[in-house]
Amino acid sequence: MQIKGFISKIILLSLSATLLLGCSSKDENKDLALNKAPESIVDSSKESITEEQSTQTLQVSVEQSTSTQSVETKEKEVPLDYEFHKKLNIFFSNFSEVYMPDFKEGDVTNEALIHFSWWHNYINNSNSLKSFNNDGYGYISENQIYKSINKYFGIDMTTRNLSDVESKRENGYYKEICADGEAFPFSQLTKLLDNGDGTYTADVDIYDPQALDICSYEPKDKWDEETLVESKLSRKMKCLIKKEGDRYVLLEYLTQMNY
Repeated sequence: MQIKGFISKIILLSLSATLLLGCSSKDENKDLALNKAPESIVDSSKESITEEQSTQTLQVSVEQSTSTQSVETKEKEVPLDYEFHKKLNIFFSNFSEVYMPDFKEGDVTNEALIHFSWWHNYINNSNSLKSFNNDGYGYISENQIYKSINKYFGIDMTTRNLSDVESKRENGYYKEICADGEAFPFSQLTKLLDNGDGTYTADVDIYDPQALDICSYEPKDKWDEETLVESKLSRKMKCLIKKEGDRYVLLEYLTQMNY
């Protein structure tokens, strides 16, 4: 009986030791798992942030690239063949020959418009000129004046308040004192940019002839020796134009340099 009791105690002690060892092992595993968990969470968070930053960087790069391409492609230089170049030289000479004053887009005055149209018709359309009373004035009908303004500026004068130029108008005509015997400045287009919005920026040189009958609408590389010698560069202009149908209209006319 004593031997059996002793054996029973040994068995109970062995079972207790086994149970204690098992609990200790599980607790250690839990501690290891808890110790590792924060590292796993932090690493996952880092990966998530890195991916987000990478995506944002890529988006910014794409936007910057697109913006750069947009700026690069916004303006394109227009090639100038002989006929096109000559046509635009004639167009811009219409303004230089009447000494058109500077104006910004949307800010051209009635006085400047009437001045342009009267002298443009006087120089290029003498049939429109009337003379009354031998008073030294030349008269051009307001209909003709307004027609030329609309053609070259795209402006309908009948929609504007013209009270500030009323003194120049008489019985349906605009009047100016006539003058003859001078050579008129002419223009030479040097560069044309397509702005990508339906408008064009033009660099234009204005030449003053140093002798009568000196005027050339040819591209400068086609000028004869006399024109080269007898023409003096007087101004550089920056112009903004727009194509309307088969013609161009002037939106802005600004002096860049006087000589």
